Amino acid sequence: AFDAVIDKGTLDAVLCEDNKAAGLLCECYRALRPGGAYLCVSLRDRAYLDHLLGEECPCDWGYKAFPVPGPKGEAFIVA
Repeated sequence: AFDAVIDKGTLDAVLCEDNKAAGLLCECYRALRPGGAYLCVSLRDRAYLDHLLGEECPCDWGYKAFPVPGPKGEAFIVA
């Protein structure tokens, strides 16, 4: 098991395929030790991330999304 999984763009790329995001998130969850952290940098909007991580993902984990302003809009770091 790992202490952390760092995702910089993988979730966004997987979202291009139907029904693949939940599988990615479940594998990240499975790979983490209890209390481990999944850190994701995403360009998706906050409402979509809330839906994906809170409703679509069958894993039982809490998360926080932190906005990061950028020149082309806002990105989010999810932890």
